[in-house]
Amino acid sequence: MDGHPHPSIEENGISAYNVSAMSEVPVRDGEGLIGRASQASLADPGTSADGTTAERPTAGTAEAAHSPIVEVASEELGAKLVREPGWDQMGEVGPSIARWPAFERNLVGANPLGFYHEFHDPSVVRDVHFHNLHMTFAYVLALAAHRRSKVSVLDWGGGLGHYYRIGRAVCPDVELEYHLKDLPLMVAAGTPINPQIVWHTDDACLSRRYDLVMLGASLQCMPDWRTQLPRIAASADDILLLTRIPVVRSGPGYVAVLRDGDMAQFHRHFTEREVLDLVESSGLSVFRQVVIGHTLAVEGGSEPCDFRGWIFRRPSPTRS
Repeated sequence: MDGHPHPSIEENGISAYNVSAMSEVPVRDGEGLIGRASQASLADPGTSADGTTAERPTAGTAEAAHSPIVEVASEELGAKLVREPGWDQMGEVGPSIARWPAFERNLVGANPLGFYHEFHDPSVVRDVHFHNLHMTFAYVLALAAHRRSKVSVLDWGGGLGHYYRIGRAVCPDVELEYHLKDLPLMVAAGTPINPQIVWHTDDACLSRRYDLVMLGASLQCMPDWRTQLPRIAASADDILLLTRIPVVRSGPGYVAVLRDGDMAQFHRHFTEREVLDLVESSGLSVFRQVVIGHTLAVEGGSEPCDFRGWIFRRPSPTRS
């Protein structure tokens, strides 16, 4: 594909364009759940384990042909999508399971963290964007572990539990009480791989608080995000890591749709202020902004979206 926008689609108020070839924009989630890996697939490919440069799928190949399409849509279409059965269960977990052995090998010893479990080539281990994602998590986990020997974590939309394994690798002396909430098909696949994790398929996990709550590339897929985000934030007793969120630069937020073949998924693009206001309403405040380094050039949108992230903390009278 050439990266140019497709002609506008007039029906249903949709403007469509393909993002597979835009160098700034990631689109493909290897687990098949669009939006979970927002910046992974179009990050710089980096260097493979043998020192060679890894290649992305090129236009005209079978892999490139299956890249999703993102469409700017009306609120009405977004509401219609989320009423359709299966709207939140795109794809399969097979590719992620197949890459699990390579993921485990990449975590061994002092290897760099420049790999990504949703990238199509697990031999890429020195990608700066992937390294940034993992080191941000490592920093946040270490921050949560300060003066603690045990840290409770809620990983919302955490897939098969990759970040649990990364956490054990980067903070081996910290005991992790790790909770993970995801779709039933993901939990069923992840449970035998990581039986140490406490798995959740519903919001019962929000009935308690955790030292660290993390939400990455999932908020944009929540139709009820205005209700859910404050509830998730309220479950953070100390730290909330909210990252890989598409944010418009100055205009209003809007609804988009991600399509992969016959499947379609709700996708929201936000203003920074509306996200921050909802999180801050739960008593958290911004501790540090996170640089993601990717931009989504939206055809038909009011302006481009930047993928952004924030580390929030809850004020504590005992914290020096």
